[in-house]
Amino acid sequence: MKRSVILLVAVVGLATMTVAPAGAGDDLPFKTKATLVSASELQPIPELCGNPAQGFLGEVDVYRGTGTHLGRFKLVETVCLDLRGFDPPIQPVLSFEVFGTYYAANGDELTFYVDGVINVVTGVIDDGGFEFTGGSGRFESATGSGDAVLLRDADGDVFAQTTSGVISYAASDRRNK
Repeated sequence: MKRSVILLVAVVGLATMTVAPAGAGDDLPFKTKATLVSASELQPIPELCGNPAQGFLGEVDVYRGTGTHLGRFKLVETVCLDLRGFDPPIQPVLSFEVFGTYYAANGDELTFYVDGVINVVTGVIDDGGFEFTGGSGRFESATGSGDAVLLRDADGDVFAQTTSGVISYAASDRRNK
C-alpha cells in the first residue's frame, strides 16, 4: 500500500512537471504549416489598406493548417499593396503590409503584422518577418516574432506557407491547453 502511494505521488509529480507551463514572458517555439484555400482578386480595402484612388489595394487570403499552440487553424490574411510608382519592369518593387489572424480550433485568435517589399519580377520578398500583436483567449497578451516561407508552384503562384519563430503569452493562459 505504502509503495502504491509513493508511486502515485511520483506519477502525479511527473505529470505536473510536464504540464506545468513556463513563466510569463518565456519564448516558446512557434511553427505552422498551411495550405492556401482561397485568395480574392485585388480590391479596395480602405479601412486597412488605404485610399484606392491613391494606389492602395488589397487581397484577402485564407489558409488552413496546423501549428504549435494552435492545433488546427484557419488563417485569414489581408495583404495590402502600395501600387504608387509601381511600373514593371522599370520599377518592379512594391511595398506591402499583411494583417493576419489565426483562428485556433477552440476559437482563440492570434493576430500578427508584417511589412516589407516585393520584387514582382524576381519574386524576392524583403521583410522583417511577422510580429504577433495579441489576440483573444489565451493569446490576448501574445508577443513574439518569426519568419514565413511562401511555397510557390511552377507558375509562381503561392499555394502554401510555413512559419517558424517564437511566441510568448501569459503562463496562466497556457495551462492545460
